[in-house]
Amino acid sequence: INKALLVLADTATIETESPDRIVRAVAGVESGLGFEDAFHLAGCSTTSFATFDEALIKRASRAFKTPKVFSPELSS
Repeated sequence: INKALLVLADTATIETESPDRIVRAVAGVESGLGFEDAFHLAGCSTTSFATFDEALIKRASRAFKTPKVFSPELSS
């Protein structure tokens, strides 16, 4: 599936909304993220992303330099 997505993103006769995002997402998947998380983070327009999912934080830090994925502190 990853290879097919890369071919689609690189085919001149097929128009995709954001081929660079697809390429980044596939790289994220190959680094251990699920496609939905990788696609979301690959298209994130901010420099940081907050989540309570500790496993996502670990996997995302290996896959992406930006956005920085972190866990917000709970305010009391």
